[in-house]
Amino acid sequence: MWSSLESIVKPKTIAEALEFRQTAGARFLAGGSYLVSEQDPMVTTLIDLNGLLETDVREEAAALVFGAGLTLQSLVEFQWDTPGVILAEAARYSVSSKNIRNQRTLGGEIARMRTDSELCVLFHALRGVLHITGKAGSIKTSLEDWDGNGILTHIEISRKTLEHSALERYALLPSAPAFMIVCGAKSTHGFNFCTGGRARNYWTETCAEKAFKGEAIRNFSEAASEQFESDRYGTRAYKKMLLKIAFDRLREKL
Repeated sequence: MWSSLESIVKPKTIAEALEFRQTAGARFLAGGSYLVSEQDPMVTTLIDLNGLLETDVREEAAALVFGAGLTLQSLVEFQWDTPGVILAEAARYSVSSKNIRNQRTLGGEIARMRTDSELCVLFHALRGVLHITGKAGSIKTSLEDWDGNGILTHIEISRKTLEHSALERYALLPSAPAFMIVCGAKSTHGFNFCTGGRARNYWTETCAEKAFKGEAIRNFSEAASEQFESDRYGTRAYKKMLLKIAFDRLREKL
């Protein structure tokens, strides 16, 4: 694939994959789209996780559980009922190329934690639960709390929260990457929000449903705008205004 690469190993189990990862210069490989595009000269060994990660969507009574090996194109093509369409929309926005969506996995996209990925911002707002397998065993954790160690095997979201979720984005063209992404979802804890795009980091917040109005929206817009800088897409003040518009729209949708 590139000059520094010396070997590709195919472990038989997750435990074996974790052992291989202790080798200097080793990286996990699922879809590989990020690895191939970067061609990091420090990477000498790829650990092929294909065959170890599930690639389906498991529909449970209260939750949807996604195998980390599921491709983004599979998210687009899945026969969703109405609430799930937002997942297909987020996948299309996150990666505009169908060829890359056929290669890139949901686990790889989540693990990359791109602030300009609509899927990552949406899963933050949905308060997605990550199933992580490490050397000490398996745990469940949030996107915010995951330190990146271990192997992401599944992503779980509440069906009810998905039913009450919405996405707003700003881009120069509908097909262009978004410079600002704002997602919201209604859960048992109230309204959950996450912003991203061309930002320093995600901004997340939760508030009671009754509190999400007027002053709270102004405060959220101010706080979230601190993650953005003035650039060719507009000044920070302009982006603060766009955030307020997005929060107002989410209030209407949620």
